[in-house]
Amino acid sequence: MLYRTLPVILALLLAAPAFAQADEIERMLRARDAEIKAIVGTSGAIPDAKREQLRDVVNGVIDFEAMARQALGDFWNDLAPAQRTDFVRVFSEVVRAQSLADLGLYRARVTYGEVEVSGATALAYTTARSGDVDAAVDYALARKNGGWVITDIVIDGTSTVGGYATSFQRVMRRQGTEAGFERLMESLRKRAAR
Repeated sequence: MLYRTLPVILALLLAAPAFAQADEIERMLRARDAEIKAIVGTSGAIPDAKREQLRDVVNGVIDFEAMARQALGDFWNDLAPAQRTDFVRVFSEVVRAQSLADLGLYRARVTYGEVEVSGATALAYTTARSGDVDAAVDYALARKNGGWVITDIVIDGTSTVGGYATSFQRVMRRQGTEAGFERLMESLRKRAAR
């Protein structure tokens, strides 16, 4: 009898950490959403001081280095450490600046779906409802320093990292690594300065 129940017991014991991690991720996303909604309110413009606070909350759990590495793909390996550091800094400025482009998304009602945990990575599925329009907002996450960080945001099937990767890698392929990197950095610096 024990030999029949032992696999079931082992499966439950192995699944328990994944359930706990999925719950941890959902709690983190819910807390972030509540903090965002407290800043944006239900309507109207947001004062500049609150915009910066909102930008910090929205981007506070994003791993910009992971996103930058994914966006550059194999070209990341060709960069010197100083180039990588500079790229992550400027890339994060661009993403942070663009993160407040659509405040309606932050005012939307969010429902939380499944969270799939696989080792040190996870996918969290949510739906944002604004009026009678639903948008799927899914998060790719990774375990880092004892917590979870967002490594990609996919809105209605469109990956944030994937969009950047298409553009960035095209520049790098056309120009070559060194010239492409300089051209890409010039373009990103201009976008960050706007």
